[in-house]
Amino acid sequence: MVQNIGKCTKWPPLMSGVLERGDRIEILVDKADALSNTAFAFHKRSTTLRRTMWWKNQKLMFTLTCSFFIMVYII
Repeated sequence: MVQNIGKCTKWPPLMSGVLERGDRIEILVDKADALSNTAFAFHKRSTTLRRTMWWKNQKLMFTLTCSFFIMVYII
C-alpha cells in the first residue's frame, strides 16, 4: 500500500505540467486570433490606401496630359 502512495505522488507534477501546457495553448490561440484580426484590419486599410493612391495618380496623369495638350496647342 505504501508503494502505491509513492507512485501517486508523481501525478500532481505531471498534471500541473499538462495544465500549464493547456494554459500556454490557450494563450497561443488567443495571440493567433489577435494576429488574424490585425491582419484583416491591415488588409482592409491597405486596400483602401491602394485605391486612394490609384485615384490620386489618375488625377495627376489627367492633369499632366491636359497641361501638355494645352501647351502644345499654345505653341
